[in-house]
Amino acid sequence: MATALVLSGAGGTAFTLMSHDRDMAVERCQAAIEDKLRSPSTARYGDATVKSTGGEFGTRYNIAGKLDAQNGFGIVTRGEYRCDLTKERNGNWVVTEAAVDLD
Repeated sequence: MATALVLSGAGGTAFTLMSHDRDMAVERCQAAIEDKLRSPSTARYGDATVKSTGGEFGTRYNIAGKLDAQNGFGIVTRGEYRCDLTKERNGNWVVTEAAVDLD
């Protein structure tokens, strides 16, 4: 079930936030993080914090969370990840930053 919040004013609709967009932003972020891991199939993610803002070219998302993943020695370590993404008005997703810090 999709939910939406539409913000509007005298100038028309500003932007629409949907739970599907939030889920897609987290999915795109985690895919970008896995590209940075030595053993991406071992990644286990905790809950993510998602913040979104409307922008001139689309909706921007800032995502942060914790993950467990194997390092280069095969040892599972705990760390944090963060991403900045934009969902452009044409529906395309662009990851502008993806960083991971494993202990």
